Amino acid sequence: MTRIEVRIESLAMLTVAAVVLSSCASQLASSHTHTHTASLPTTSPASHLGPQPARKGLSQALSLSEPAPSFGLITAVSCGTRSRCAAVGMTTRATGLAYATSTSGASWHRVQLAQSVAELEAVSCERSGVCVATGTGVILSSNDFGASWHADPDPLRGALFSAVSCAEAQVCVVTGISASAFGAPQGVIAISTDAGSLWRAEPLSAATPPLDALSCAKPGLCVTAGEGVMVSVDAGANWSPRYVSGGISSEIDAVGCESKGICIGVDAGPARSAAGSSYLVSTDSAQSFHWVNGPRGLLWWRAITCALQSYCVAVAVGQKGPLVVELGTSGPRASAGLPRAPGLLVDAIWCS
Repeated sequence: MTRIEVRIESLAMLTVAAVVLSSCASQLASSHTHTHTASLPTTSPASHLGPQPARKGLSQALSLSEPAPSFGLITAVSCGTRSRCAAVGMTTRATGLAYATSTSGASWHRVQLAQSVAELEAVSCERSGVCVATGTGVILSSNDFGASWHADPDPLRGALFSAVSCAEAQVCVVTGISASAFGAPQGVIAISTDAGSLWRAEPLSAATPPLDALSCAKPGLCVTAGEGVMVSVDAGANWSPRYVSGGISSEIDAVGCESKGICIGVDAGPARSAAGSSYLVSTDSAQSFHWVNGPRGLLWWRAITCALQSYCVAVAVGQKGPLVVELGTSGPRASAGLPRAPGLLVDAIWCS
C-alpha cells in the first residue's frame, strides 16, 4: 500500500489530505483508489467533495475533505516513515506554522513554534526522525519527525531557503536565493552533517543562478535546480553545473531523484509545446539531462516525488483539473484526475 500526501490550495484556505493508492507504479492505470481525510484543527466546517469521475480505470469515487482553516497556509509536507509526517507553512500573520502526524495523515496536531519564526517554505524528514524546515532567514530542525522544533544558526544571513532534502542520516542540504540587496539574485547552498545542529555555507560562483528545487538520494547524489542545474555526488560537499539538452525555458520548480540514479525535474512555466508540458529526465545519476514529452492537455507542473524506486509521481494542472501523473524515463506511464472544486490547485505530493 502506497500513500500519497497531497497539499491542496484554494486561495487563502488550505488543508492536507492523504490519498491512499493501491499502487503508484505501472498498475496505477488499473488499480482501485481509496481515500481518507487528513483533518487539521479548524473553526470552519469541512466541505465534502462527493464522488467524482476517475480516469484510466481508477475508482469511480475519489473523495477528499476540504476544511477551510483560518490559521494560514500549509506550504509543504514530508514523511520520514509511513506513519510519521511533518507539515509546515505560515500563519495569517506571516509567522511559521507546523503540524505533525503519527497516524499516516489521518489526523494532525499543531506544533508550537516561537513567534519570531518567519514563514516556512519547505520541509524534509528522514527515517531516523530527523526533519529540517526552511524559509526566509530560518532553518529549523527536529529529531522526532516534527513533533518539536528548534532554531538553527542561519549560515547565510537571511537567505530565502526554498528547498531542503535529508536523504541520509545526519546529512541535510538546503538551497535557495541570497538576500543581497545589490545585483542579481544568486543561488545559495548550505549543508549540515549533524542532523541540522550546525550548517556550513558552500562556496559557489557569483554567477550561480537562483536554486528553487532540491532532491538528494542515496548514495550521496544531490540535484538542485532553478534557472540551471547543479549536481553533487558526495552528499552536498561539492557541486558542479550540468548541461541541459534543449535548455531551460523558465526554471525548474521541483526535482526528484531516486536511489537507482533516475532524476526527473518539472518546469514551472506553461506547456513548452502544443503537445503538452515536457519534463526533464536523467537516467545516469544526473550526469546528463534531456526533455521528454509530457501528457497532452497538461497546462503546467506543480510538484514531484521520487521516494519510490524506478519511477516518480507528479501533480499537475490539466485542462480538466488537477492530475496525478506517473512519470517514466521515456514518457508518462499513467495518470488520474483528482476531484475538482472552484479555485482548487494541487500543489505538493509525497509518496512513501
